[in-house]
Amino acid sequence: MADVKKSARTKKLTRLIWLVPVLVVVIVLYINFLPLGGSPEHTIDVGSNDLNGKAHLAAPLSGFSQQLTNDSGSYREITQDTVYFELTDPRLSQADEVSVAVKFIDNFPDDGIFAIGAQKGSGYSLRYAYVPFYDQLDDLPLVTRNGSVLVYATDTENEPPLSTIMDPLRNPPLGSLIATNDLSLDINQRITPVEYLNMKFGEFDAGGDVAGLIPDEDEEYDAFDSGTILRGPQEFYLYSNGGEFEVTIEKRDLNRNAGMDNLYVSLYAPDGTTAASDMIRDDFNFTDNKVLGQKQHCYISLPHSERGVYRLEIVSAAGDSDFIITNLTYNQGRMITEGHLYLAGNTYVGKDPGGMTAWCYLAGTGEIKFTTSQEMLPQMVTVTGENVSRMIFMNQSDTWFSTGALEPGIYRVKTSKGDIIVDTPQACFSLTRESLFIPSFNSIEEGKGWLDINTTLRGSHTFWTYVENGTIELSVTKQDLNWAEGTDELTIEVYDLDGNFIADTVIPDDGDTAASSSLGPLQQATLTAANLSTGAYRIELKCSDDPVIKSIEINQAKFVVDNKILPVGSSTIDCLSLYTDELSLKKVS
Repeated sequence: MADVKKSARTKKLTRLIWLVPVLVVVIVLYINFLPLGGSPEHTIDVGSNDLNGKAHLAAPLSGFSQQLTNDSGSYREITQDTVYFELTDPRLSQADEVSVAVKFIDNFPDDGIFAIGAQKGSGYSLRYAYVPFYDQLDDLPLVTRNGSVLVYATDTENEPPLSTIMDPLRNPPLGSLIATNDLSLDINQRITPVEYLNMKFGEFDAGGDVAGLIPDEDEEYDAFDSGTILRGPQEFYLYSNGGEFEVTIEKRDLNRNAGMDNLYVSLYAPDGTTAASDMIRDDFNFTDNKVLGQKQHCYISLPHSERGVYRLEIVSAAGDSDFIITNLTYNQGRMITEGHLYLAGNTYVGKDPGGMTAWCYLAGTGEIKFTTSQEMLPQMVTVTGENVSRMIFMNQSDTWFSTGALEPGIYRVKTSKGDIIVDTPQACFSLTRESLFIPSFNSIEEGKGWLDINTTLRGSHTFWTYVENGTIELSVTKQDLNWAEGTDELTIEVYDLDGNFIADTVIPDDGDTAASSSLGPLQQATLTAANLSTGAYRIELKCSDDPVIKSIEINQAKFVVDNKILPVGSSTIDCLSLYTDELSLKKVS
């Protein structure tokens, strides 16, 4: 009987011994694959030991600052648009979903977007994590929505009659935009408003009173000659239609102040870089004896200028007005200055005072003001516009005389003597009517402004614009990604509302036809279509998915995308139309 019990205990112990490796396997499986639904967590303590472990910061490390600390712990600053972290865990292939949580310091820029993406192989997905702009929509009435787009009315008293999100998408009004000039309504697409001081130039319909304005590519016209004497520092804007560019400046020192009167002349290209510079030296009279200096000249020449607006700056080393510009010529004929003009006239060169004429363009309702010296009193100024004429009798020095409020438009200013300062905000002046060309003031002249679209788009797109000024001037900049073999031309075509072809141009391939993944240079082309009837026009940008459209500039204030838009960094989404000053759209994930 004792032997039987011993045998039974031996069998139980043997079963237990065999059960040990089975339990070990179960524990290992549970730890590695969490079959009961557990969720492993991986933490990157940014700023601490964040370059090691299964989850860690990855290249490019240049996208992060050095390790920093504050009261809450360690951290790094992001120094470029895109940064990466890597996670290596065999359980990722079995996971139904992956959750990512991010903690960051509350100093995020108001116009920024924080997005998180996951990448596997060559594919990736992207989701917005934080967009401060959305907070601005909290108090606006919701008009309509679908699963991906919310439409809000910014006019809280007059909500637009929209029943479904497809209403603006099926038939977007010509007054709607991809984005708006009102930056408070901006989401991701952005159209930079044309600021006056940037002096972007567009067309202006002056009823035939001002000839030409922005000329056609092949238009020729007479050279500009100042025809009057100016005093003190000057800043002019000159329009070049390309080709040779020549400016000549003649100055004489007044020698009313002791010191040197070196004159510095700088010419800035349309992109703001210095195109040329020179200096007219002092006449070597360093006293204040009021002896008029001899004529001195400066000549600037560009054999091959870029088509666009140049800025000419003339200043003295002393920063004063102890000199006069007795003559200024420009071989292409279009020249204006802004806000302020100092007409010296014949006074300083020993001649009898003579009348002078200047032309002023007022962008909005405003006044034109005048002041002069005691030696030139009394003096009469006449200001004449299309429907108004003002005569101003100036009988006091160091006093500003005003026309009073004037409507927007073009005015001729005639002075009887000289040594007179003409001043008005938000206006431009020219010394001849033929040289006057008009900057676009978007906030004042609806429909006569420029749009500057800086969001990068990928592949072909169709746009609509509405033309009231008779001309489309469209500039497109593209860049080849070179991810696929073959040429990457971009064709720009313009059609009218009936589908009739108007004009086209092509931006060629960058010369790299291999799948090198080497980002190509920026390439730009400008298309001009003139003598157009008022109405809607379709603009086709045709290319493969390999190029990206870096920027679009057009001399119109209304621009809408047709059907689809593909901003780089996200998948194709439905057209997001913003109704200027009426609607904004909120994109939600």
